[in-house]
Formats: sequence, C-alpha cells, structure tokens
Amino acid sequence: MTTTHEEYLDRAAQAVFGTLGPAEEADLRAHMVGCATCREAARGFEEAASAMTYTLPPATPSHDLKATIFARLAADGAAAGAGQPPAGAASAELTAPPRLKLVHDLAEERSARRPAAVGGSWRAAVVALGTGLLASLALNVYFWGHVGSLSGQVALLSQDKAAMDQKLAGMQQQAEQRAAQIAVLQASDTRMAKIPGQPMAKDASAMLFFSPAEGAWLVAASGLPPADAGKTYQLWAVTAAGQKISMGTFQVGADGGATVRVEMPTPGMKPAAAAVSLEPVGGMPQPTGPIVMMGEIKI
Repeated sequence: MTTTHEEYLDRAAQAVFGTLGPAEEADLRAHMVGCATCREAARGFEEAASAMTYTLPPATPSHDLKATIFARLAADGAAAGAGQPPAGAASAELTAPPRLKLVHDLAEERSARRPAAVGGSWRAAVVALGTGLLASLALNVYFWGHVGSLSGQVALLSQDKAAMDQKLAGMQQQAEQRAAQIAVLQASDTRMAKIPGQPMAKDASAMLFFSPAEGAWLVAASGLPPADAGKTYQLWAVTAAGQKISMGTFQVGADGGATVRVEMPTPGMKPAAAAVSLEPVGGMPQPTGPIVMMGEIKI
C-alpha cells in the first residue's frame, strides 16, 4: 500500500514520542531523505514536544510525602555524622551525590504510591494527546501551505487573464479600425487626392481617399516629423469659400507615418482642399499653428 504524504507527516509526529514500530520508522527515515517538507516538519515536532514540557501544570507533593522526605534526610544526616552509611545503603552509594539519591528515592516513593497501570495510562494519554496535536498542526501547516500556494497561483492567473483580456480588446479595436479604413478604399465612389508637404515639412505628403457614400476620409500620411511635447497634428477640410472645418487630430509614429479615418462633419459636404497644421494637444477650433501640408481636392 502506498503511503500518502499526510500519513508521513502523521508518522513524523508519532516518532517524536517513540510510538512508531521499527519498520514504520525506517520507512519514515527513508522518505525524509528526499522530502524537505517532512524533514522540516519533524524538526518542528521535536521543538514543539520540548516546549510541551513547560506547559504541564506544577504538582504539589502531599503532606505525607514531605514528611517522609525530611525524615529520610534527617536519618541520612545522622548516619553521616557518625561516620556510618545510611541504613540499608550499600557502600558504593557513599560515592553517589546525595541529590541524585534523593531523586532516585522520590521516584521509588512515587512509584510505590501510584499503581503502575495508572502511570502507564497517563503516559499513554499524554503521548496520544501530543501526537494528535502535532499531527493536527502538521496537517494544518501542510493544508494552509497548499491553500496559500493555490491562492497565489489563482491571483497570477487572474492577472494574466486581465492582461490577455486587455490585449484582446486592443486587437479587436485595431481590427475594427482596419475594417473601417478598408471600407473607404473599397467603396465604389471613392476618389483620391494627394496632399503635398509645405516648406516647413517638404518631405511630408499624404494620400487622401474620399467616399461620399461612406461620408468619410481615409488619410495616409508619411514623412512628418514627430510633434513636440504638448503638440499634435490637426486635419482640416477647406471649403471653396476658404472656411476651415476641423476633421480631428492625430499623432505620427517613429517613422513619421499615420493612417486615420475621419468622418465628414456634414453629410454631402464637398471640400475644395485639405490641410494639416501643428496645434496644441486636443486641437483648436481654427488653425493657430503652422500649416505643414495642404492640397486641392478635385471631385
């Protein structure tokens, strides 16, 4: 039969009190060679068993026992003063320290006054109680250690799931943006215009795709320098009368490019030109910064 890890922890608790059989103890020692958890538990059980000694309530000797002790001490003292060993004591006992002899006599006295069966039952009860307490402690430590580990794993998995959900939402948003951009390109009424760069951004240019059916522009810009801190690019529709209507703001990547779809503010509007200016972040009602690109739209 295969011994479980919990059973080995229970055996480690019993081993402290010497209640394991030789075969079980040998099996436990072999298991602990490769199991750091059980080795740590066994050391903890030994320390706990040692500490239990100090938790036992103090016992007060009976009056008769005190009288017996003092009578024996008085007799031994009189015999020592006469140069004779105490009555009934062998000559070898003269070399033993009196305190050890007293401890030995007290042990015999207690054994004589208490039936052996009672003492054995009491010791067995203490061993059983201590083993049970230590085994319970071991199982609690083992269980809560695993619970804590599982809780940590669940927390990490929850964080991973949240990160994956956020990444998935971003990918879905990008897919929707790409689909909207492609819709402008695939519309049957799409027209195209080129928006060249102005002197301050002569290497910049943009391709503008306009679909009245979609009511939107698709602007693919390139060659624009990155906007300074606090600045952004703003796209404008310019009417034949010179009125400039904001079409939104955008930023460019490290390569100076950007592709954006912007909705027409007025259905059926037919602007005569398109322009891009550099404005404060958030955009402005009318251009306030330099015009970096501008071109005519022929529809």
